[in-house]
Amino acid sequence: MKSKISFFNPCIYKKNVKLFWPIWLGYWIILMVLMPVRMWLSFKQIQDSILFYGQEYAEDYISTIYNAVNMDYHIIIITVFALACVACVFGYLFNARNANMMHAFPVNRFELFCTNVISGLSFLWVPQLICFFTTLVVCVSFGETRIVYLGIWLVMSMAISFFLFSVAVLSAMCTGHTLAIPVIFATFNLGYIAIRQAVTGVIEFFAFGVNNLSDLRAGKINWLSPLYYIFYNVQFSLVTDKAGEHIIGIDYIGMQVIASFFAIGILVYIIAYILYARRRIECAGDMIAFDIVKPVFRWGIGVVGSFFITLVSYGMISSNGIKISDIFFIVSAVIFGIIIFFITDMFIQKNFRVFTRRRVRESIIYIGCFLIVTISLKMTGDIIEKALPDNKDVECAYISSTFPVRIDGDKINDVIALQNQIIKNEKYLRKVKSNYTRDIHIVYNMKNGKKIKRSYSVPLTDKSIKLVYEQIYKYESNAENMKKYLLCYDIDKCMVNATGGTITVSCSKTEKTGHITLTEKQIAAVLQ
Repeated sequence: MKSKISFFNPCIYKKNVKLFWPIWLGYWIILMVLMPVRMWLSFKQIQDSILFYGQEYAEDYISTIYNAVNMDYHIIIITVFALACVACVFGYLFNARNANMMHAFPVNRFELFCTNVISGLSFLWVPQLICFFTTLVVCVSFGETRIVYLGIWLVMSMAISFFLFSVAVLSAMCTGHTLAIPVIFATFNLGYIAIRQAVTGVIEFFAFGVNNLSDLRAGKINWLSPLYYIFYNVQFSLVTDKAGEHIIGIDYIGMQVIASFFAIGILVYIIAYILYARRRIECAGDMIAFDIVKPVFRWGIGVVGSFFITLVSYGMISSNGIKISDIFFIVSAVIFGIIIFFITDMFIQKNFRVFTRRRVRESIIYIGCFLIVTISLKMTGDIIEKALPDNKDVECAYISSTFPVRIDGDKINDVIALQNQIIKNEKYLRKVKSNYTRDIHIVYNMKNGKKIKRSYSVPLTDKSIKLVYEQIYKYESNAENMKKYLLCYDIDKCMVNATGGTITVSCSKTEKTGHITLTEKQIAAVLQ
């Protein structure tokens, strides 16, 4: 008779420990090498250096602790072992025979689920606790009392393990194949970043002069990609004195982040159990365990994957000086999209016979929706490309070809007019090929704290476009601007003591370049 009360089965837990001990042992050995063993060797070396050279090496103790608790590689290691633990403790779900056998035992699914979750977490938490106490002993034995950072590391590691293991468990519940767990895990943890990169990359292709939308760190809702967000927001850092010469301590960020994700992890475990309770045993071996998710997976991989492949292909082509039209980009994206759609379906169905009447009808609808998405992104790019700021909303502007010059007040209208002239010639600039081009960069610092950045490659072969560059050149060739932005912002307080230098010169007729070496007197004349 199946138990209706207990949520933990000691026999299953002992079986997991007995079968999968290499997992927690391997993780424990890695932690021991990275922390107590490494710290002991480093502390011993520092002790010898202090004995021979003096106390100036004492700050290396702090660096040693920082290197041990640095979360960059710990997060990666936790991710790998969380996936390994899930693949082991829930491995019976991916084999039909084992799944039927386990669910035939007098153990209900809730008890199975909880016992396996506790098993997986103990494989991560126990090595972390042992490593913490061992490292603590090493620090105390060398007289190092700044052990609070070890406690912070332990809290961070256990909380991150709790959350990432929950996502790994959820990933396992969504599939019936072991190899699909990392794919679904990556989708949950990095899906938003991938979609954002694909979408902004396509918009940047269509929007002439716009190339800063795909800045990953600028996203306000990057927490939708938890692993990426944790990696950049749960960190230790070294603190130096005002002169930046000596290390005086360690700082850390991310306690609120891991507290939030720990709470979210509880919800993820609940969702994972609900899926486990509704999961069919017959799905063992399937890439996707629930039929309702299969079209979402096909469509999502098809759209995002096609955008990435098209953008990479465009990057390879454009590096050779070849420019492609918007229509060519859209057609290429559709072709790649339909190919990825059917390849993904082959993996889902575990069959090469995917060109059925039903799937072909679905692919036609998919192509229609794909075209709508792509054209919408093109229209968005056109709007962003042609958008010009209002002078009253701009605090200051910077315009540059070789170095940035700050523009204030009413002169900002001149910068807006120059940008407008470039935008009007957008079609010509996209197609023209010239060996003589200049990159023009325009940055608006808005009063609301935002920045608008645009970069244009302007050929110097057309008279009307050349006129734009010449107007920018007037700003850069101004003596006061050159003195201010090339030598020193506050020239009266700047000490310039140059004794030699060169000037690069070029000839537009012969396309030859050369260098002129300057004497100390000539440099003085140039500076004057």
